[in-house]
Amino acid sequence: MDRAADPEVLSSGLVENEESFVATEIEPGLTLRCLPVKRWKTASITVVFRVPMKRETVTKLGLVPRLAARGTRELPSLTEMARFLDGHYGTKLHSNASKIGYCQILNFSVSFPTPSAIDAGSRGRWLVKELLSFVWSCAVQPRLSGDGYPPDVFAHEREEQRRDIEAIVNSRPEYAMVRLMEVLSHGDPSGLPAWGSLSDLDEVGPVDTWEAWRNSASSSPVDVYVVGVDEDILAAACSAHDWTFPALRNYRLEPEVKKRPPAVPEKMISVEDELPGSQTIVCIALYAGIDAANPRFPALLAYNGILGGFPHSKLFTEVRERASLAYFADTVINSWRGMVIATAGVQDERRKQAEDLILQQARSIALGQVSEDELEKTRKGLLRRLMSQKDSPSSLVRRSLDWIVLGGPRTDEELARMLLKVTREDVIEVAQDVKPVAVYVLRAVPNSAAGRDAS
Repeated sequence: MDRAADPEVLSSGLVENEESFVATEIEPGLTLRCLPVKRWKTASITVVFRVPMKRETVTKLGLVPRLAARGTRELPSLTEMARFLDGHYGTKLHSNASKIGYCQILNFSVSFPTPSAIDAGSRGRWLVKELLSFVWSCAVQPRLSGDGYPPDVFAHEREEQRRDIEAIVNSRPEYAMVRLMEVLSHGDPSGLPAWGSLSDLDEVGPVDTWEAWRNSASSSPVDVYVVGVDEDILAAACSAHDWTFPALRNYRLEPEVKKRPPAVPEKMISVEDELPGSQTIVCIALYAGIDAANPRFPALLAYNGILGGFPHSKLFTEVRERASLAYFADTVINSWRGMVIATAGVQDERRKQAEDLILQQARSIALGQVSEDELEKTRKGLLRRLMSQKDSPSSLVRRSLDWIVLGGPRTDEELARMLLKVTREDVIEVAQDVKPVAVYVLRAVPNSAAGRDAS
């Protein structure tokens, strides 16, 4: 069967209409990545710093995107920033900290009407030049007071960060996933979440946070993604831009070394925590040793989709529906660690039954209990996800960053072509390499019985 000729695949343009960023090195460690397509009415400029995870800096750097939105050296107040954005066609500023593999990703972005929709001439050139300068300033020239961030601004944003972290703790499935990664990492900083440690938050201050960011920004690889802007307009803006870093760049830039994930435990480990709540979360790490750069990775994606992630998947049909063991049952893939994480929300007294049935479903695929129909439904589901990502500039940026940090398919189109070639036998072979390495259970208990501090 020529799956590439499937009408759904052809109509998506996934196989034939490949789009990828054009990369230009501005200086060592600073790369411009341009995608000048104009199918969106909104263009964007995104400045991304890829900082290796370090225990001593991760909590501090997790605050930086918040502080960046509170003012720059030239626009030191929220009012002045809002006036600037409104005066530039209602530009929106976005900043956040996330994580890919062993890297903490600090992202500063502006989205604005495409220059061609305003004026392809001088007005469009002015807009891109102004916004490139603005978003760069947000990243590396924030509002400061003496040798650090303004103390009142810092104190406010630190409390806002605390509330957001506590909200994650209260989102039991998300928190359980964070804890599982910590358990698997044996203290390695790559196991920390992008926001760092709640218990460390009180220890960081405005001066040491700025110092950590000043050094990290000046020594880490930087990618500037521009989507929806003509190359000649972008070239003019870049040539006029002052790519100044907070500290001496040429003397601080560290060589980029791709880091391997922590070794998986030789014997399966089980960890339980307790937090007040009504739903116990069971997380199981299924290790395949197949990361994003492995040629077998598309088959692991298919395995993940057959096990969980879709309404036809085994965890949904068997654990949630047929056995009625779970409020939800799902899987996600960790493409750096080469593993699938199965998660289920259950009544506390049924946690062991759920664990056993999840593992049974994983074993069933290894025993060949997977049909061509399951594979095709999974393939089409994965392709639909890739189609939706093509409509999102931020998803295209994320795909590019995944490729830079993790390797593997460079574009969604490349991944789609690889998925079309995956066979049932490929999936079974992957399943036979999968082994459970850790079980983490976040037990739901009454308030008086909670035995672990969530920090």
